[in-house]
Amino acid sequence: MPDEGAIRAHNRRRVLSALRAHPSPTRSWVIDETGLSRSTVAGLIRELIDEGTLAEERAADEPGPGRPAQVLRFTNRAGLVAGLDYGHSHVRVALASTSGVIAAETSVQLDTNASAEAALRTGAGLVDQLLDEAGRRHRDLLQVGVGLPSPVDARLGRVSANNILPSWVDTDPADALNRLLDTPVVVDNDANLGARAELRAAEGAPVNLIYVKASTGIGAGLALDGRIYRSSRGIAGELGHVQVDGAIEVCRCGSRGCLETVASLPRIIRDLRAVHPHLHDVDDLVVLVQAGDPAACRVVSDAGRLIGRTLADVCNVLAPDQVVIGGELSTTGRVFLDAIREQVERHTQPMVTTGLQVRPSTYDGRTEIVGAVDLAIHHIRV
Repeated sequence: MPDEGAIRAHNRRRVLSALRAHPSPTRSWVIDETGLSRSTVAGLIRELIDEGTLAEERAADEPGPGRPAQVLRFTNRAGLVAGLDYGHSHVRVALASTSGVIAAETSVQLDTNASAEAALRTGAGLVDQLLDEAGRRHRDLLQVGVGLPSPVDARLGRVSANNILPSWVDTDPADALNRLLDTPVVVDNDANLGARAELRAAEGAPVNLIYVKASTGIGAGLALDGRIYRSSRGIAGELGHVQVDGAIEVCRCGSRGCLETVASLPRIIRDLRAVHPHLHDVDDLVVLVQAGDPAACRVVSDAGRLIGRTLADVCNVLAPDQVVIGGELSTTGRVFLDAIREQVERHTQPMVTTGLQVRPSTYDGRTEIVGAVDLAIHHIRV
């Protein structure tokens, strides 16, 4: 005989998944989305309301006569998720509701490359800090999503062998953070999380997009038919390690002439220090570009053209609907974005260019943390 408890638990997960997929779900919408019977959905929603996970309230600005629609929402008692976004020089942490609304966020500068153990402990400490400030405990944390600026083996959750984060190779960040936070943890590449966030912004539309994180490194997250493509080894999208004609500098990956060696944030800052010796970081760079400094605009534009030329070849193969530009370099604005767009349009087939959108990220520098939160929500086990 079927295990009634297992069936009920499965149906509960389906209802919760449906509720998280819509900003203002109603009972009727949940029934249509799950395909479950009206009585089954009613019973599970009543259970979730009674335990304090859900609340039901009148829809805001409901037009027309008749009985107003009642929408379902998660309450503060429904638990939290956390997102951690590790860059090469920072870690950003967010706490969010299970519907994806970020309630608190913080970040610190950190040399992520120096020590995996120290970086993981710093990230866990920031989660603890946000929980404490919110008056919540570890038991309220249902799931943690983590982004790393490195290939991640999706099958094992381990950092793939590479020279991008050498101190992290063969580590198991999910297991380490699970022990520190006593919470389930899932890990992915940061550019994949950027693509995930942009898919979230598309509200489920099955778009094909390339998300580019242009920062200390240059990575791409690939979303094909609305799903993240990683490859079996988790190494898809390493755009920064495509070789550029005429470039000869040795890259940290061991090859010569990678895109990252000529178009990344550290290379731009290094080149500009010849004329701006007090230039330290991307904030200084943004000030110069926005002021129209000729040298800064030239170097940023050159980097954009190199990235755009490399992206054009990827576009010719994948024919995406959108190319989304994120990462710290995207904060320099139109000078950078227009240079990328010009090269993509120049070097792609006309059929590929038609309808192709090259645009800035939806989340203005916070794309990866939004993706980390969404990853956590997707993996909640209820």
